[in-house]
Amino acid sequence: ILHIDQDPRRGSILCFLPGWEEILSAHEMLLSHPYVVRNPRFVVLRLHSNISPQEQQEVFRPVAEEKRKVVLSTNIAETSVTLDDCVFVIDSGRAKRMTYDPHTQISSLGVAWASKANVKQRKGRAGRVCEGVCYRLFTRSQFVGMQEEMDPDMTVVPLDQICLSTLALQIGNCQEVLSQALDPPPLSQIEVALKSLRELGATDEQQQLLPLGHKLCQMHMEPRLAKMLVVST
Repeated sequence: ILHIDQDPRRGSILCFLPGWEEILSAHEMLLSHPYVVRNPRFVVLRLHSNISPQEQQEVFRPVAEEKRKVVLSTNIAETSVTLDDCVFVIDSGRAKRMTYDPHTQISSLGVAWASKANVKQRKGRAGRVCEGVCYRLFTRSQFVGMQEEMDPDMTVVPLDQICLSTLALQIGNCQEVLSQALDPPPLSQIEVALKSLRELGATDEQQQLLPLGHKLCQMHMEPRLAKMLVVST
């Protein structure tokens, strides 16, 4: 960021960071840096789903010509928003990704490399209305090792949780509905997931949600863990 500030071109700087913790850390480090303290022209903003709509709107407001806007964002800025005054992009190459362990049947959210598609989208955020520059904080070999696309949601969320949400929609037989997905899971795995829901007492033999099933569905988490919370209260 300090290197970019030496560039005579004006325009905002969009920094892609993995998550909220990294945004908070970078925000604190930047505001306390001697260079920034000596140069009050910096306007440092955060963009994340956690912040209020009012604070999010600050990102889109233009700043005075002598100011330098810096936006610290997650991948929400890849496609969801457009910053017309963005000239510089700094890409960490990292993102929060959901992973699923079929052995423990637990999903977890952690920091990992973004996909090639992600970093290409990020590059495209620079220079929407004029020529821009993208600084990538990873090597060419690291880029080559990235996945082409992020894993489909169907593969990183417990299948019994997907089945539970599908049944709550009441749009038809669960096996038939999921078989029409872009990345359908094997039928055998769907059967195992449905059996698990029956054993939990979430559904009956006709794939109808029981009272417990409705409660578990509202909790938006892995059904086994959700039931543990329900019965412990």
